[in-house]
Amino acid sequence: MLTEDKSNQSERFLTAISFISNERIKFMLNHIKHKSTDKESLIAYEIYNEWHPESNEILVYTTYAYADIEIPKTFNCIFQRDNPDHHIISNFQITQTVIDLGGHWPCRMLNHGHKHFCVLTFDKIVPDIFTQLKELGRDWDNDIDGLGLCDSTNFEHIRQNIISNLAKS
Repeated sequence: MLTEDKSNQSERFLTAISFISNERIKFMLNHIKHKSTDKESLIAYEIYNEWHPESNEILVYTTYAYADIEIPKTFNCIFQRDNPDHHIISNFQITQTVIDLGGHWPCRMLNHGHKHFCVLTFDKIVPDIFTQLKELGRDWDNDIDGLGLCDSTNFEHIRQNIISNLAKS
């Protein structure tokens, strides 16, 4: 179990690689309802089942979590993975998560080394930077760099690490 405080500061970000449409959300809810059997999944399912996206929320699919992270989790920086100098500051929380284990299982944390569906809730509206993401299942591109999600206190370490890695390739 890797906790956030033990993770490398230059790696403390999630990568959102796609967004999930409202139609896909309905499909996921139906799938979860029929597959959730243990008590923790059912509690998380009840919360997730009551959720309907508001104008200040988006459901994104993320790559492997950098640590075990309790939710809700607050971040305030969003950046382009392939160009971290293009970033914005906008407060948001990861309010719900569903782990992708060959099926969709609601959970109360992001699990290190796993992919997740995450509900991002912003103070006002979803920033325009998210229009860069493609819809899950359409025009899928495995090479997409996506958007990095982090706390601004870690951003400079993350940015320097990405720039260094891009220079090496």
